[in-house]
Amino acid sequence: MIQNNTEKKRTRPLRIAMFGGTYDPIHWGHMRLCKMYADRLELDKVYVVPTKTPPHKASSITPEEHRLEMCRLALEELDERFIASDIELRRDATSYSFYTVCALREMHPDCRFFLLCGADMFVTLENWHRFDELKELVTFCTVQRDDIDTTDLYEHAARLEDMGCSCFVTEFEPVSLSSTMIRRKVAAGESISGIVPELVEKYILENGLYRSEV
Repeated sequence: MIQNNTEKKRTRPLRIAMFGGTYDPIHWGHMRLCKMYADRLELDKVYVVPTKTPPHKASSITPEEHRLEMCRLALEELDERFIASDIELRRDATSYSFYTVCALREMHPDCRFFLLCGADMFVTLENWHRFDELKELVTFCTVQRDDIDTTDLYEHAARLEDMGCSCFVTEFEPVSLSSTMIRRKVAAGESISGIVPELVEKYILENGLYRSEV
């Protein structure tokens, strides 16, 4: 008997992913990346998780309630697989991925879990908080970017797999967008139409965000 895609999903574990970031603000680059991962990995849910206090950079300049709401508005452009989560914002501590993954796995105990991260984060995974435990819980996923050679990325993935990690590396046409660039455009009075979802653009303007960005 030939199974259709719906039947296959019923018989396999849920495939859940976490995509964390400051999202200050979220933009079409983030969203196209999310959609690509969801399609290629056949994900059932993708939790888009704004960080509270990221361990690798200074705290975000924008209050967390704004960043979360912009994520919620942006994800309305996608489908029901994508969920803006306040799971790290509710934790009064540094936003280590290990604890967030553990909390999400408690919500989905029988899932296969994927951690989506940028290439710059992927090449530093061995230094992450409780890495030896985290690698037992997730498949680390990344995509190439202009300033990190694709060959080096695949070689690093092979080294991680020798350490017992599960990795997924893929190639995707990069989008030349950054949250820093968007904040500077708003501060300079320039249009951000087309580089963030329309509802996010409206929210930024109505709430006076980024006007004082240097």
